[in-house]
Amino acid sequence: MKKNCFLLLILLGFIPFSCEKDETSCGKSKPSKNNVTKFKIEEFGISTITLDKSLDTNIYTSIDSIYKKVYILKKTYLTQTKPFHFSFSNSLYACSPPILFSTNIFSEIEIKSKSNFIDGNDSVILGENITSKFKIKGTYSNFIEIKDFIKEKNSLNEDSKQYFKAKIKPHENLDLIFDLIITLSDGTKQIFSNQLLKISKSN
Repeated sequence: MKKNCFLLLILLGFIPFSCEKDETSCGKSKPSKNNVTKFKIEEFGISTITLDKSLDTNIYTSIDSIYKKVYILKKTYLTQTKPFHFSFSNSLYACSPPILFSTNIFSEIEIKSKSNFIDGNDSVILGENITSKFKIKGTYSNFIEIKDFIKEKNSLNEDSKQYFKAKIKPHENLDLIFDLIITLSDGTKQIFSNQLLKISKSN
């Protein structure tokens, strides 16, 4: 009888049932979902990927098939004490991970060439700003101009990834070397130096 009453109180929300968890499952160490409200991006990571994951990123690849992927490598969870509210679903959804969004967002993205190269009829020199020669997309969006991406001022969730694709037309196989500079709205700046995309010549 006591056991049944206890379970009834949990279901009615009088006794909150919660678990410490990470992004994927219950039982792992992470601030309680009842307290975590947002997170702050501390550091990004970067990697080179291909549209066909079987392709070797160390060989020259079509410009439409090779990207730079930027992902959240380190973050700080921000907590806030929340008063308990009566709810029939407090216990039912205690183990459902909330969708958290970042407090800091992209405020500027700059890409600078680290080599000289030819893009169609355009000669690019070392140190030149080539941000306009790239497009960017989020995890579930289409490629757009970087300046338009910045204007959207979208917050990022924990699983957000950004993909950078060059839109140049080299006359020969090109080792495109560049610095990617990301500045966030809180002033945090990260520089990915000497990034390489091995782009095959345009047909």
